[in-house]
Amino acid sequence: MLQKHYSYWIIALVFITSIAGTSFAHTDKAPWQFVEYGPRPTPDDVAFFDKDGDKRYLEEYEGKTVLLVFWASWCSSCTQEMPGLDALQKDFRKLPFTIIAISEDYQGIKAIADFYQNTDIKYLDIFHDYKNNLFKEFKVVGMPTSFVITPDGRNVGMFKGSVNWHDEKVRDILLSHMPGNPEEPKNSYKDSSLNQVINKPEPGNDK
Repeated sequence: MLQKHYSYWIIALVFITSIAGTSFAHTDKAPWQFVEYGPRPTPDDVAFFDKDGDKRYLEEYEGKTVLLVFWASWCSSCTQEMPGLDALQKDFRKLPFTIIAISEDYQGIKAIADFYQNTDIKYLDIFHDYKNNLFKEFKVVGMPTSFVITPDGRNVGMFKGSVNWHDEKVRDILLSHMPGNPEEPKNSYKDSSLNQVINKPEPGNDK
């Protein structure tokens, strides 16, 4: 029993080491890039899992533009962009669009649920890539990586690196792949007032 438990952790460590080394660093010079290519078929027969452990397939989402995001809670660049993805799903919720954020966490659903709760993620559903089958099928070489899938199920491009999902340029790319040429919804992003100096009037000068 001890040997079996030890073997599990060795496998998990090997997997993390293999993809953590290729995680994209978040830099000021080039935090992300969008690579567009000719339409590629998506693997409709490879299952991933929802929060209840039920199998899901990409073909279920045909008719919508899908942003397929590969991430993990131990990937710092991934976790930086998750609140922005949550806001994007909120802003685009009335459009023919959905985000499938698939975790590669070896700890499974619980690790994802804990992260969502601790970071107040409200609009993204929980998905897990058991045995990393979809990760391998898309030939992902680093995280975070996000693929744009058209309503007819074609993979047409990918965002590499940690993306600012409030960026108008990023949102325009997504909108350009939606049917009907929809207008951009209101951007819920607000500049934080934290750490800003509040100029209070001096005593006697409050007129």
